Amino acid sequence: MGDAGRSASGCPRAALARRFTELVGEPPMTYLTGWRLAMGRRPRCASPTRPWVGGPGESGVRQRRSR
Repeated sequence: MGDAGRSASGCPRAALARRFTELVGEPPMTYLTGWRLAMGRRPRCASPTRPWVGGPGESGVRQRRSR
């Protein structure tokens, strides 16, 4: 957390981590790791023209077909 975040909360980082663990039931980094893994397992459908985020858009599909 940057200096602005710490000064806005008025708490040291260790106190924030303890409070997070009390409220959520697991340390912040464990929670974040689980959240990232859960986001990675989700289908990433974005729109009809770009069905998978990170995949080729419509123009990329056209270019691939023409090869």
